Amino acid sequence: MSSPATGSVTNNTELGMKLTHFFDYATSSTTGAVPQDVTNYWWEAYQNLFNDRSGDIQQGTTFCRVRKVHVWVLPQSGVSTTGTGTFPAQNANRVFSVNCQVPGSLSGSPSTAVATNTQVTNVLPQIDTKWKKVLTCDLQKTFQSATVRPFFGFGTVNTTAQCLFQMQILDPDTGVPYLSQDSPFKVQVKVQLDLDQPVLPVQDAKLTVFRNDDFRTPGVAIDGDPFEEVTEQYVQIKITGARDNFR
Repeated sequence: MSSPATGSVTNNTELGMKLTHFFDYATSSTTGAVPQDVTNYWWEAYQNLFNDRSGDIQQGTTFCRVRKVHVWVLPQSGVSTTGTGTFPAQNANRVFSVNCQVPGSLSGSPSTAVATNTQVTNVLPQIDTKWKKVLTCDLQKTFQSATVRPFFGFGTVNTTAQCLFQMQILDPDTGVPYLSQDSPFKVQVKVQLDLDQPVLPVQDAKLTVFRNDDFRTPGVAIDGDPFEEVTEQYVQIKITGARDNFR
């Protein structure tokens, strides 16, 4: 029988999560007349989605890393309409091209993005519209060599925010922006992020330890201190797996 270890590991895990977010692609701007046709998707890496330690900024934040990014767009409906409308009804005018790229930065040029993973997808109108995937990127593979680095904010931009991808929707015939600045039409976009969320080494949980003299009354002392409300206490937490017992 081997001798017991002098210590034990109680926390060395990360929480794997899938985050889904929806937004509308548009080119409008409150100032200026140039269509803002490039959408830049930023993610705050300096955050903690689940286990912030309240009141302790130094020990309450982790590097919430995006491992993979997936992007879909919703095609236009292929059902023709009659009469005058705000957007052309012909199928030829309902086709659009989605250009996506994952930006990176080179040493010495942190303010200029260079394209790493790129994908161009022509999205056709559909009668029964279904999500069309326009980008999948394994960020871990893209940046594992350190030849090119993730593109983070600089200057007055949040320096802990990472630009995960950029997208532009163009007319496939001309290569100009598909939507004008004043176009009421928008393209629905779905983003899914595969995240790695570390569990903080310093954790708090609300609990209390109460002493009394009777098993029958766990919260009452016949001759002792009164029961105290639960308070945040230091604990050590380890992830053991996903459970769906409440379903």
